[in-house]
Amino acid sequence: YKVYQWQFENLPAIYPESSLPDHGSFVPRLEFSEYQSWDQAFRPVQSQSAFSEKLSKEMEIFVHRIKAEATSELDFLLKLQKKIATGLATYKIPFSYCGFKARSLEEIWTSNAGTELEKAVLLSALFRQADFDASPVFVSNFDLSEKVSGLLTFSKTMVHTRINGECILLPSDKPVQDHFLYSQAG
Repeated sequence: YKVYQWQFENLPAIYPESSLPDHGSFVPRLEFSEYQSWDQAFRPVQSQSAFSEKLSKEMEIFVHRIKAEATSELDFLLKLQKKIATGLATYKIPFSYCGFKARSLEEIWTSNAGTELEKAVLLSALFRQADFDASPVFVSNFDLSEKVSGLLTFSKTMVHTRINGECILLPSDKPVQDHFLYSQAG
């Protein structure tokens, strides 16, 4: 074992609050990790059944109905995203409290609610049903390097997909304003 020791003096305390933005983003920090790569860090999260399970017939019909009403690919993505963001309640439970666990797609769907992660997993699966390559992604408040710290570095999930090669990131917990999406694309 290696033993590291630091001594700090006269530093004011910074108290973390789980429901507030991270105050540690502006102060030096030391992070330890048991992971060799980001792939290894995410493997337990991505191996959950919710990330690969099939949609129920009800969910498939829901997707096809919205796709039939949509006037374009972007219109479809925004309509479906809005339905999930506003139609399913969001449990405001931090990742660290639920251990990065996601319930099954059926449980999320039938309960009409989910954590931000669960809603991102569900929205990704619904997009894939409509032939979009979509996946949940984790967003960090910090600059990430090749050095792996851990999953607690991430504070938000979004859904990543593409239209005509253009990357689109959509939140699962609140509707996207059309003007914002277009202003970011240009």
